[in-house]
Amino acid sequence: MLPYLNIFGFHLPTFGLMLWLAAVAAAFVMDRNFKRAGLDADAVGMVAITALLGIVGAKLWHVIDTPAEFRAYGWRVLWDSAGFAWYGGLLFGISTLMFQGWWAKIGMLRTLDLAAPAAAIGYAIGRIGCFLSGDGCYGIPTSLPWG
Repeated sequence: MLPYLNIFGFHLPTFGLMLWLAAVAAAFVMDRNFKRAGLDADAVGMVAITALLGIVGAKLWHVIDTPAEFRAYGWRVLWDSAGFAWYGGLLFGISTLMFQGWWAKIGMLRTLDLAAPAAAIGYAIGRIGCFLSGDGCYGIPTSLPWG
C-alpha cells in the first residue's frame, strides 16, 4: 500500500494519480480505435466526459448505497476522497458512452465495441490505484499457503 506519494512536501494521492493515468491510457486506446475504424469523432473528448460522469455516478451510487453516512455528513460525502461505488461508475459510464455514440452518429453499440479495449485498460490501471490506496479491495487476511 502506498496511499500518497510525497513529492517536495506535496501529498499526491496514488488513487487519483492512477485514475488520471487510466483516463489518459483509455483516451489513447480509444483514439487509436477510432482512427483504425476510420472515424473522425472526438474519442479523447468522449473518454473525458465518460470519465467525469463515471466519477459522478460512482459518488451518487455511494450516497444511495450508504444513506446513514449521508445523514451523518450531508453533502460533504460527495467531496470526500473515498466512496466511489463501482456500479454507479459503470451505469453512468455506459449510459454516457451510448449517448455520445448516438449523438456523434456512430451508433450506440458500435461505440461500446470501440470503447471496450479502452475500458479494459482503464479499469486495470484504476484497480492498481485501488490496491495502492489500500481501500480494502485486496480482500481479507488469510493464513492459507497460497495467500
